[in-house]
Amino acid sequence: MALFKTIDDIKEYVNVPEELDLDRLTSLMEPSALKHIKPVLGKDLLAALDTYYNSDDSTPNEALDALLPKVQSPLAHFIFFDGMASLDVVITSTGVGVVHNQNIAPASKERVAALKASMEDMAYAAIEELYEFLEENESDYEEWTNSTAYSKHFELFLNSALQFEEYVIIKKSRRKFLDLVPAMKRVEMFEIVPKISAELESTIKTEIKADNVSTANSKALTLIRGALANLAMAESIQVEVEGPAYTKNMIANAKSEKEAFERAGIKYLAELRRLLDENVDVYPDYKTSGIYDDELENYDQYENEEDDSIFVM
Repeated sequence: MALFKTIDDIKEYVNVPEELDLDRLTSLMEPSALKHIKPVLGKDLLAALDTYYNSDDSTPNEALDALLPKVQSPLAHFIFFDGMASLDVVITSTGVGVVHNQNIAPASKERVAALKASMEDMAYAAIEELYEFLEENESDYEEWTNSTAYSKHFELFLNSALQFEEYVIIKKSRRKFLDLVPAMKRVEMFEIVPKISAELESTIKTEIKADNVSTANSKALTLIRGALANLAMAESIQVEVEGPAYTKNMIANAKSEKEAFERAGIKYLAELRRLLDENVDVYPDYKTSGIYDDELENYDQYENEEDDSIFVM
């Protein structure tokens, strides 16, 4: 699998010298594509793109031609991110050495780390753009819409770092968003779905996939996403830390930040419950689910339940 044929192809996305030997990068291309691009495109669309790009057939495919640069951009950065540790190292018959000549000396660890971080940031930013492109043009990519990668992309109420950023600042980082996915799954399962019903969850997520969220569900989704983002951030913050690297002030700040996210998340949940209870006829999935209790006189306050992990006082 190779989605670059020349150094000039890579130079479109990463500033590298023309004299760089493409063979130094060839062994990195497929592992990086399988690790970072396959989870986005799915197996079949990635294979189709690779076959088309490396085919001798000159018949154009407009959809794949449009997709190629969207894939090459993150892949080029991931190749260098993944291979940074080995690009200045050579294996010889007498051992392992470092590339060095009279004009260029190996960069310091700090500069290498900074460059690697930059490559990672740009790669994940390009992944966000790739997802946006696929969503806007999904009718052109049946292999994607039929893939498990597609289903996985829409498995949560929040699907991108840009959506998350509307509620909590993560510097639009795809890497941070991915780190938060396990926490978001737990928050959805234990905090959100028990409050809105599995039926309403299914309806809203189906509408998200179709890019056709109803007006009523859009109002609920805004509150759902606010709760999800804030409670996931709260859960991700480590407070009980040990060791000399953590001062009392650092621990206190972490605790304060965690509590602030929890309060914000609970407010979103309370407003969400109020919206549903005051408009039950607009949310039939919720009304008939068994979660809604029409015998209670009002839901002006968030209703604590015995098995909640978060309580409102």
